[in-house]
Order: sequence, then C-alpha cells, then structure tokens
Amino acid sequence: MDMTVSNSYEATVQKMRERMEAARKAAASGKKNKKKKKVSYDANEIPSQLMRATHSVGVGQILIRANSRLQQLQMCAATGEYDVNALRAAISHAKRMVKCARKKLNNLEEEEQLEAKKRKKNPSASQKKVREAKQKLERELGKLRRRHRGDEKKEIEEAKRCYLREKVNAERAESAMSEMSVGGIAGMDECAVPEAVEMAPVDASAGASIDVCL
Repeated sequence: MDMTVSNSYEATVQKMRERMEAARKAAASGKKNKKKKKVSYDANEIPSQLMRATHSVGVGQILIRANSRLQQLQMCAATGEYDVNALRAAISHAKRMVKCARKKLNNLEEEEQLEAKKRKKNPSASQKKVREAKQKLERELGKLRRRHRGDEKKEIEEAKRCYLREKVNAERAESAMSEMSVGGIAGMDECAVPEAVEMAPVDASAGASIDVCL
C-alpha cells in the first residue's frame, strides 16, 4: 500500500524528533563525562601559619611550603582537567602568599639583626650609656615590629578579600555555563520541528509526482 504525502511528511518529522532527542541525550551525557574537577585549595593554611610565625627559620619553611603549593596548582592548570576560573583564583592567592612569606622573612631577619645589635656588649661604654643604648634599640625594635606585623596582616587580609571575590566570580561563571548548556539542550524542543500540515489531496489523474526526502 502506497504512503500518502501527508503520512510521509509526518514520518519525516517524527524521525527529526527522534534525532533531536538522541542529540539531547548525547549532549547531556557528554557534559556529565567532561565535568571539570574541583580545585582542592585551603586558602587559610599558609596565612594562619604566617600569622603565628615569630622566627625567620620558621617563616623560611613556610615559604618553601607556599612555593610548593603554588607549583602544585600550576601543574593542575597544565592538565586542563580543572575548572579554569577556580584554578585561576587559587593560583593568584598562592602567588600572594609566596610574596607575603618572603616579606615576613625579610622583616624578621631585619628585626633579628636589630635584636642581636641590642644584645651586643660594648666594654668601653659606661653602664649608663649601655643601658640608654639598649632602651633606644628596644624602642626602635618595638616600632619596627608593630609596623611589620601591621603591613603583613594588611597584605594577608587583602589577599583573602581578592581570593574570595575571584572565587565567587568563578562560581558564578561555572553556574552560568551550566545554565547555558542545559538551556541550549532544553531549547531543542518540539517547537523547532515543523508540525505536520494537512496536505491537499493529490490528483492522480494529473500525472504529477511528488518526492519526499526521508
């Protein structure tokens, strides 16, 4: 039994719908399989260690750890397996922590030199002059320490603010990309498929032929 033109058109539309549904499922599956890994980064680890450190030797060890953490993040970036925006925020913060660690190391070394100078004895000076010199150095050391700790805290807090801001932007970007992907797939609905229309009867006696692409 020959198919009418109307039936052939409906069959074509149905095939188009089936193909689009298959494409929708494939896109959803691909998105799931290619989902980026989460970046594992503790933004409080190095800052808290720096805030507690009181000697240059300890800060030197923290600087080594900060550099190591930065290198790990940079290696993650090279793999292409992690979320780019989140990784960028972590790397930016890690770089700031390396800078903060170097600054505190230099600050403590300067303070320790002044401390050593204060302890240095001057046999030729009178006890009064020695006492006055020590008191003067102690005042200078106190001012230096307060200024250094204030500068260090300011940089650490600024790094934290920048990281949190970049992290929020990264999360928003990831959410927007996810919505765009889902919306793009959902947008491939039946409205995009032309509905079957009622075809006029074909006059067989006119000898006309109509081709339908399947």
